[in-house]
Amino acid sequence: MFGGETSELVITNGGDVPLELIVEPGEDSYPILPGQFCVLTTHAPAQAGGRSGARYEHRRFEVVQRPDSITVRPIATCFHLVDQDCGAIDAADQQCPAR
Repeated sequence: MFGGETSELVITNGGDVPLELIVEPGEDSYPILPGQFCVLTTHAPAQAGGRSGARYEHRRFEVVQRPDSITVRPIATCFHLVDQDCGAIDAADQQCPAR
């Protein structure tokens, strides 16, 4: 059983043009079409305060928004990114608990 904290961030494109979603630290890029959204889920172990070097150790995400893109840095040991239909887009799950 996972004894840590799970957090979700919903990222919605409310604009009229595709929005580039960049997920760090790998800087992978994903397009979000107008009106679509995706969900970024992170898992942090109970004993960890977040990834070292994070600006806010008690938070689970850092977000930087620009006119045509958004960068999200999950502050946890792993993440899962799914589209609005719960289809897997990407995962960094070396130490993730079972979903």
